[in-house]
Amino acid sequence: MRAPQKLVKSVWEKYPPTTKDKDAATFDKELVLQKLGSIFCPGPFFFMVLDFSRHETSYVSPQIVEILGQDSLDWKLKDWIESIHPEDRDFMAKCEWLVGEFLFDFLSPELIMTYKSVYCYRMRREDGSYGLFMQQAMPLKIDGRGIVISSIAILIDVSHLNTVNNYRLSLISMENGRDYLGLDPYKGSFEADSYGCTPISSREREVLTFLAEGDSLEEIGEKLFISPTTVRTHRNNIRRKLDCQNIGQAVAKAIREGWI
Repeated sequence: MRAPQKLVKSVWEKYPPTTKDKDAATFDKELVLQKLGSIFCPGPFFFMVLDFSRHETSYVSPQIVEILGQDSLDWKLKDWIESIHPEDRDFMAKCEWLVGEFLFDFLSPELIMTYKSVYCYRMRREDGSYGLFMQQAMPLKIDGRGIVISSIAILIDVSHLNTVNNYRLSLISMENGRDYLGLDPYKGSFEADSYGCTPISSREREVLTFLAEGDSLEEIGEKLFISPTTVRTHRNNIRRKLDCQNIGQAVAKAIREGWI
């Protein structure tokens, strides 16, 4: 077994859930759809359900065929690891280790389901080319001790927005909690005070996320209960603060830095 795959499995082995295999293998489809609805998807994506009791994938969505040219029924943990660019595998493994420390050694159990992890790495397509993918992952089910039984990982092709990875990890609250942005997984352990701040406000991050999804000023205003003029002001402030000529550049920078 290659070192990155072994390291990923060692994270799962460090925090074993107390559950039977069948409990992890089954998942609530409504919950999966709910989780997908809360994910920022600025490109084509597929998703996997990870079973931590078996250290394996329990489901892979059929979109993987169109995106990577792989059979969803045969896609396993080793295929996932081997599809990652050799230079990015160690980074991916270190991110998973840091996410484990954050969820199980730092967070209180009631907050575990409220966070998602975000980072990027390159993945190989069927033709041998590599694209940059943004992974957003979050727990689906936890046991009585707050250990994750299963999680969902969404792999989004962001190659049209970015080609360069900044090798940073972000841990983002989905319920207006504290975000930990731009973490360096090579430091080896999670430190609560070692987190970055964005040059844009939380409201500007919301606006930027909706802009990245293609929403108009009017649509964003309706979602945030503000006027289109206020949305336009936020958009202009975002471009100015991020020193970008257009909103496309701002979106690319925000994705690269793990801010959205």
